[in-house]
Amino acid sequence: MKTTRYLVALALTLWMFASAGFAAGPTRDEVKAWAKQYEGGLASLKKSEMIPAFQQLMGALKLAEPFGPKDIRLADTLSVCGWLLADVGQPAAAEPILRRAATAREAVRGTSHRETAWAWQKLAYVLTELEKFTEAEALLNRAQANLEKAFGLYDPSVGVCLAARAKIKAKQKQFVEAEELYKTALRYVSRSTRVFGEQFGSYYLITAKADSLSVTQVQGDLAELYVSEKRYADAVTALHEAVKYVELKQGKEGPGLPRTLVTLAKVQIMLKDYAAADVSIGRAVQIN
Repeated sequence: MKTTRYLVALALTLWMFASAGFAAGPTRDEVKAWAKQYEGGLASLKKSEMIPAFQQLMGALKLAEPFGPKDIRLADTLSVCGWLLADVGQPAAAEPILRRAATAREAVRGTSHRETAWAWQKLAYVLTELEKFTEAEALLNRAQANLEKAFGLYDPSVGVCLAARAKIKAKQKQFVEAEELYKTALRYVSRSTRVFGEQFGSYYLITAKADSLSVTQVQGDLAELYVSEKRYADAVTALHEAVKYVELKQGKEGPGLPRTLVTLAKVQIMLKDYAAADVSIGRAVQIN
């Protein structure tokens, strides 16, 4: 909690500097300074050193401002900073940064580019958390249309859009529609054999393959839907499937397993299956 408050305070301070406006046109030294901050921030994230990472990345954002609104380095830096804030549970602080990231990405790549679609997805995620469902769904529909055009109707990246739309339905208690969207999304994202989004700086993709991350996230969201409907046995089944998938992709001690195992244990406790929950927790601790 203390770390989160620190990150938000730092973000607000640096954001005031970043929003102040600068003359266009980076020098070679300015680019080198930006690269040092940006790459250092990504390296810190890889080691899970969150506060140093955030200091460096927000510093990189300040340095990227003079590059101008159509410089891809500014768009990349905005994307990482905004998503980092979203990841520590601060969607309100992340929204203006991710909104600007999407605008910058669109200015650089155009409205029909897949990277623009990915930027809209990121913004839609925080809008969903903030219960701005109409705007989030509109962005996801645009993103899905562009991704279908770029990759085909059944590409895993389209599945990520479907899962995001499912989350909106679930938050509005439209459980039947949400379940169907989640199941369709799983069929799509399970096909993934490549890393999505690394071109625009999603730090998640430094440490793990996007396919296993996407599948476990969707399985976890589907399990959450089942729990909200008190369908605990279905939730356990979904989470067991997630565990199996991570084992397939990352091995029996994959870094994606502990969080899924802990979630599984919580649902097993709801079912009063304490022995199974003890096994799940024990395995998560052993892997960590």
